[in-house]
Amino acid sequence: MEKLRLGLVGCGAMMGTHVKGVLQVENVEIVAVCDIVEENAKAVADALGGTPKIFTEYCDMVDMIDAVMIALPHDLHFECGMFFAMHNKHILMEKPLCNTERECEILIETCEARNLKLMCAYPVRFWPGIRKLKELVDSGEFGEIIQMSIWTEQLTGVTLKYDQ
Repeated sequence: MEKLRLGLVGCGAMMGTHVKGVLQVENVEIVAVCDIVEENAKAVADALGGTPKIFTEYCDMVDMIDAVMIALPHDLHFECGMFFAMHNKHILMEKPLCNTERECEILIETCEARNLKLMCAYPVRFWPGIRKLKELVDSGEFGEIIQMSIWTEQLTGVTLKYDQ
């Protein structure tokens, strides 16, 4: 399988958490990093061995990537997501997907029409304990569940180093 060429947009603290996860995925290569503050993009590129190309404008990296991971301030999610969707790039968007329900609908509809993958970055649903809980609920072992609350603590921002 050919490697997926991934671009990162928004190289603040949250991107550090995502980079650690991406480095555990086979067949993905981070080829571009972007932040309006060039020093932030350079820090991420350096942490990745200096191989990703550095950008300060996300539109400049579009031709060299297959997919993008976006971790920008919330009010920029829709604009940035639509830019990459219109350029046929798969998107992993830090939560929230967009600021309004209508923006979410438009982004989802655009990605579906173009057969693109779009995912909101909420990885808790993939944690083994949560998957097991879903399995138990779906099995009916505890009867009909009409309400459930789950508290999760992600401890984001505890460590900002990319190599840990």
